[in-house]
Amino acid sequence: MAINLDNVKAITHDNKDVVRIEDSNGNIIWEKESDAIYYSNYNSSTTPITALTYQIKNDIWFPQSWNFDMVRGNEIWTDGTDIFWNGSGTGSKVLNQNTMEWEEKSWPEFIGTWSGNHVFKFNGNIYYSSGADHRIYNKTLGVWEDASTMFPGLPASFDGSYFWNDGDNDYYSQSNNQYVFNKTTQQWTSKSWSGLSSFAAYQTWTDGTNIYCLYQSKQYRLNKSTSTWSQIVTYGTKNYNGTRTFKYGGDIYLLENASPYEMYKLTRADTTTVSWTKVDFGNHPTYGSYIRGDYMWSLNGRVTASCVSYTTK
Repeated sequence: MAINLDNVKAITHDNKDVVRIEDSNGNIIWEKESDAIYYSNYNSSTTPITALTYQIKNDIWFPQSWNFDMVRGNEIWTDGTDIFWNGSGTGSKVLNQNTMEWEEKSWPEFIGTWSGNHVFKFNGNIYYSSGADHRIYNKTLGVWEDASTMFPGLPASFDGSYFWNDGDNDYYSQSNNQYVFNKTTQQWTSKSWSGLSSFAAYQTWTDGTNIYCLYQSKQYRLNKSTSTWSQIVTYGTKNYNGTRTFKYGGDIYLLENASPYEMYKLTRADTTTVSWTKVDFGNHPTYGSYIRGDYMWSLNGRVTASCVSYTTK
């Protein structure tokens, strides 16, 4: 039976995006259209402040102009319909996806400004947590409501950027503070790990099949059934953490978080080895401390391969 692929937009296999299908002679019979992602950051050490905004498509960095440039990608979140940006000390915006312009957004229930970096998804809901301030987003009303009693078992003060998910379970990991959500009791309880006991959620990442953690320049792989982190070999670079990764065109990339700040593509990840290969896209900016993988985003939300519980459409 013949299969018509003309209108097929995406294909997945083993929880990974298929980029192209070739016949036995190497001819491409289907290829995934390259999705655009965006890079948004600014350099506050310059006068005036320098906006660093790009669109990445077809392996090329294109300068991107916005009507409001003071956006950072790691402060973007979505309620499943709209794309919002909340910058600590700066303001709040919503993206008009028809005009592709940022518009003013008011959250009167918040006093002052707050960061979208503390917004996360848990149990099908969207939350904000910073210190002792915990809120749940009511999408119907478009308001943030009190959620101070919704995390039984956790300390009174915690941060939304330390929640992560292994595909089956939810965790809170911040140094020695390790918790897991018990689905039966609906309580957060202390979590014990083997092989690695003290780490942060932002150090974890996934290739779509396995969960990894880069801790103190050592790469670990998680055996979910035994809660064991086993050290494995890493090639290419160790200058990154989970949030510095990003997804693009069906592959995983990273921008290093230390000199020489280069870009790498994930070329192997399994139970024994993780390999990163240095790559460059056309017209790329000078990589440096202000060019970071966690500032990548798309119209579906953030595009990091980190296991941190970011909101996406």
